[in-house]
Amino acid sequence: MNKILMTLMLSLMVLSAALPANAASLPITVESFKLDGIDLTENAVNRLDLQRDRAYTAELRFTPTDFVKNAEVRVFASGFEYSDVSPIEDTSKIFDADANVTYVKHFTLKLTDQVQEDDYKIRIIFSDRYNNEFVKTYNVKIDVQRHLLKIVDVVFYPADAVQAGNALLSTVRIENQGEKVEDDVRVEVSIPSLGVSGVDYIDQIKNNGNQEKGTEEIFLRIPDCAKPGKHEVMIKAWYNQLHDVTAAKGMIEVIENPICAQKAQPARTVPETVVIYKSEPAKNDTKPVADATTAAPAQKAAEPVKADVSTGSTFEKIRDALEVTLLVLIALLVVIAAVLAFRGLNKEDDSY
Repeated sequence: MNKILMTLMLSLMVLSAALPANAASLPITVESFKLDGIDLTENAVNRLDLQRDRAYTAELRFTPTDFVKNAEVRVFASGFEYSDVSPIEDTSKIFDADANVTYVKHFTLKLTDQVQEDDYKIRIIFSDRYNNEFVKTYNVKIDVQRHLLKIVDVVFYPADAVQAGNALLSTVRIENQGEKVEDDVRVEVSIPSLGVSGVDYIDQIKNNGNQEKGTEEIFLRIPDCAKPGKHEVMIKAWYNQLHDVTAAKGMIEVIENPICAQKAQPARTVPETVVIYKSEPAKNDTKPVADATTAAPAQKAAEPVKADVSTGSTFEKIRDALEVTLLVLIALLVVIAAVLAFRGLNKEDDSY
């Protein structure tokens, strides 16, 4: 028995030596915790009402009663279905804190529109490397708005691009995230840069469990010669007797219409053919005949110079006629000279 007792005592001593000497709760006192500017009381019956799809600022004031080293604070809410994607939490950086000094830390808690309407607990955990964590808990209620619709999906056909002159079809799905049933929801799809739009109505979207409903196909005809490229598509939904509106944006690419591409090309101009005829030089003349460009100096430089084949033929005929006339005149002159000379000789003979 004594050996057994000795063994137990030695085991307890070894375990005590292995544990850190300061393995106790962190020496911290929480002075106040404010969420959205409202003071919260730990585990109070009254709950703070929070609206989802918003971000809230939390302010924490605390005072260590002893020196704290390598500590951090985590503020979070558990139980959210999609906490792995959009967690409701925020964490401070590692810090050291002196005794009897009040510190203030700020946190941001984001509530997405997918948070279920229910009661939650906001937990504040102080922790470091060795001590036990120090926990505070506050009750809150996450609520939803009375009227709230959200555009959750838009489908285009064709999906990515449409040729100018063709039709673009679109289907819009809307989710009711409010407390009330929404009737006669007006949905409009438009492309402001092209001046086209289409409208459809959803008779009713129920409210229990984030109900969704889609429109029929909304028809938009793209103009025949619409500007090619990417265009912004606006989607709007009016609800609550058309007093409220929610909006979303999309993009669609317009491909150029081949017909308009041909019209846009400039017409090709066929230049006039300039034909210049030169006449052959005269047989007894060494000067070449001037061409049509030098013969008409008064003609504008920009106008094409034209000559006709018939003009050249006329010139040749005139030249030939002049040559014949000249030869006849020369012959006449020779005959006249011969006659005069012959008469002169006859007069000399008579005088003898």
